[in-house]
Amino acid sequence: MSQESEGIQRSRDALRRAEGAAGEGRWLTCVRELGDARREAELVVVQAVHAARAAGEPWEAIGDALGVSKQAAQQRFGGAFRLP
Repeated sequence: MSQESEGIQRSRDALRRAEGAAGEGRWLTCVRELGDARREAELVVVQAVHAARAAGEPWEAIGDALGVSKQAAQQRFGGAFRLP
């Protein structure tokens, strides 16, 4: 199983645990776990964008892959990944 698939599985497991648990705080625990998973996934996205830019991929293609415009991709990731 890939690292990304494991992260998705952990997220689903967190939801199932919250649904099956009793008591206050169960959903906050779930939200905390999902927040952690989201931060991990965001780091992977940043690494992938960096690798794509280093390989010469255009911002338009990266934006398309992320479901955003070229401009949105550049604004979000461009500062750290400008190519010479």
